[in-house]
Amino acid sequence: MKPLFAISLILMTWSLIYFSFLGERELRGEEGRRIIPAQEMIQNDQWVVPTLAGEAYGNKPPLINWVIAGSFLLTGSQSELAARLPSVLSLLALALATFFTLQTHYGVKRAVSVALIILTAGSMIEKCRMAEIESVFIMLFGFACLSWITLWTSGKSPWLIWTVPYLFIGIGSLAKGPVHLIFWILFLIPVLRSARSLRELFHPAHLVGLFIMAAVALPWVFANLAAVEKPDDSVGNWINEITKRADFSPEALKGWMTHPLEILINFFPWTIPLLFSLWCLRKKEKPSLPLPKWDAVARGCFWSGILTALALLSIPGGLPRYLLPLYVPVAIAVVTLYFKVDEKPRAAYERFVYRSLLILTVILFLVMTGGTVVSIQRGLNPMWFPLVLSVVLLAGFMVWIFKEKTKPGVFISTPLAMAIAYFFISSVSLPFEREHYQFRSGAAEIRDLTAEIEGKRVFYADSEYRNSHPKHLRLLYYLGDDFVDQGESKQLPDETRFLIGRKGSAAAMETLAARFGIQRKVELEVDGLTLTALFLGPGES
Repeated sequence: MKPLFAISLILMTWSLIYFSFLGERELRGEEGRRIIPAQEMIQNDQWVVPTLAGEAYGNKPPLINWVIAGSFLLTGSQSELAARLPSVLSLLALALATFFTLQTHYGVKRAVSVALIILTAGSMIEKCRMAEIESVFIMLFGFACLSWITLWTSGKSPWLIWTVPYLFIGIGSLAKGPVHLIFWILFLIPVLRSARSLRELFHPAHLVGLFIMAAVALPWVFANLAAVEKPDDSVGNWINEITKRADFSPEALKGWMTHPLEILINFFPWTIPLLFSLWCLRKKEKPSLPLPKWDAVARGCFWSGILTALALLSIPGGLPRYLLPLYVPVAIAVVTLYFKVDEKPRAAYERFVYRSLLILTVILFLVMTGGTVVSIQRGLNPMWFPLVLSVVLLAGFMVWIFKEKTKPGVFISTPLAMAIAYFFISSVSLPFEREHYQFRSGAAEIRDLTAEIEGKRVFYADSEYRNSHPKHLRLLYYLGDDFVDQGESKQLPDETRFLIGRKGSAAAMETLAARFGIQRKVELEVDGLTLTALFLGPGES
């Protein structure tokens, strides 16, 4: 396989899964907590202390807010597409960096296999299409691992081996704090132990690397602490975010029982070749230590995933998605183990995958055709160009796989099939999904309600709303510049003529609005949240 073809596979897989329809879907998860502080950074020209509805927001460090704000400024837009662009570009950068790092030693086909696994692991697709911390954090941690592997295996100076990766780790600290040092150590120890080189951890250069990491992150920490009124508005919040993971409540313990299965599902479909490889290699003689450096990397990558999974499973609040940063070393381990399997069972497995993909492709085509017919009957305006393109891609994939049979291998044919399937499913499902986008329609309803109001319209986002209703923060985004978002610490602007907030804060809203005179009060509901709206008079001059 030629490098240019491998890069084309990466770009095609990434574009179909991550870039297609990027701005179509309504905000999900906690995207509001990442996007709104970025908007307020631009609006207030305040880059040190992230704010949410004008109040200090310190649940997470500000790197994700910075990169989203940067995307807004570069694109000249504050759309969902612009907000999510840094996430998907981060994952593309990681996939390409993985390929270029590994191709010299592993060869083009195995290197592109690792990159495609990273792009198509189930939880990667789920989390990294959103304007969230994970993509940027995963990219930086992956860069740290890849740079360390490159420098260490090529025998570079310890002063490079133990300093360059910590630049990425330091920047990563501005995304999630220093907790990823745990993952980093659990990556280094198995690799160095496999090479019988644990003493390298204690080289003076490693201490310098730690200082570099601190030097990257601490200037913002100190500036933030100096700017906020209370430490709990920043670093104190991080500590609380970390300590609450040790949650032994009945609810947390109930979810804890499902974590082992979730870890396997999150890495699907690559758990299947991983388990297949482990089963086939179970009776093979284990190599004696120390291993050559690249073999030590592969063995260490496998054990880093196992040890980190066990560490997470020992903590009730340790969610399976926390393993995402280690998907780079785990993908290296999966490909390495798979190609250690004897050719005969590996060929049988390839034929099984090949036949399964053909059957699933036919089923997908039939189901999606039925979905398109239903959407036409319901008058949902199908997305004809993506649908036609999906059919062409499916047909081309089937012709290619018939021609090549098992030659491309499971790590190339499966990601391509997944990418085309994702694009096809999205083309059919998006018209149905739009019917259930309640925050876009809710914001439109509120704007219609206030269309004739002359004066400021304020959304009262008190601490209860900001902290206990992360899903409903999306409403602030969709109301946009038509509304002023305000917390509990400020008085209403003099020109306020409309005030809206959750029903539970109605008493506080009425107190704030008393000087204007409340002319009318109405209630409305958006996705299960009851809102109270106050129409105000001119009040006191």
